[in-house]
Amino acid sequence: MENINKMLLEASKSIGISLSKEQENSFLLYLKLLQNKNKTTNIVANSEDKEIIHKHFIDSIAIPPVLHTLFSEDKQNSLLDIGTGGGFPGIPLKIAYPSLRLILMEATNKKVEFVKEVVRQLSLDNISITWGRAEEFGQQVQYREKYDMVVARALAELSVLVELAIPFLKKQGLFIAYKGPNIDEELAMAGKAIITLGGEVQDIIESNITGIRRTFVIIKKVAETPVKYPRRPGIPQKRPILEQKE
Repeated sequence: MENINKMLLEASKSIGISLSKEQENSFLLYLKLLQNKNKTTNIVANSEDKEIIHKHFIDSIAIPPVLHTLFSEDKQNSLLDIGTGGGFPGIPLKIAYPSLRLILMEATNKKVEFVKEVVRQLSLDNISITWGRAEEFGQQVQYREKYDMVVARALAELSVLVELAIPFLKKQGLFIAYKGPNIDEELAMAGKAIITLGGEVQDIIESNITGIRRTFVIIKKVAETPVKYPRRPGIPQKRPILEQKE
């Protein structure tokens, strides 16, 4: 356990975050819960200590420095994590930045039940968890245009992601897409979708943390999203806005 603690603390310091003892304990309990659950349900592909700490915990909280004040300021910004899976990046961000008001959204019930258990075991507050698809929730008045920030990690192509994410944002809110390296083509293909949905690319930031090459695409919502978006489940994937005939 001592080696795991050291690995976690050193990795977090490498991205400029010093964890308190309470935060450290939360991450270690989360690690244990993931590993136990992974014996019966596939939550992560590799449940070794190093893989989870680097590829899930640290990768989730390694946000660009320009965003640190938004995540940590006292006004309790709301953060929606769509397609959260095993809780990434939402739960690690909540552990690192406790003032966030966090909403986790996931379409697979087994994963929803797992993240509920994680939230209970870690005694995390100001979190809600929803079971369902972003396409459906994005058309509901209690969710649409209600959030300061939306995040998505390893979920879909950017041209699809923006249709799932931008409808949830308030005006001037930010969508932060966790993408891999070499995204020029993907970004170009998403250009029409971003504009159509009321977005504007604010920044593209590349990082290489603990050997993971990551590109953060930061999109600001500058205009209201047309009421027809998001379309019904499955359509954004089958007919991205770039390709559809209007």
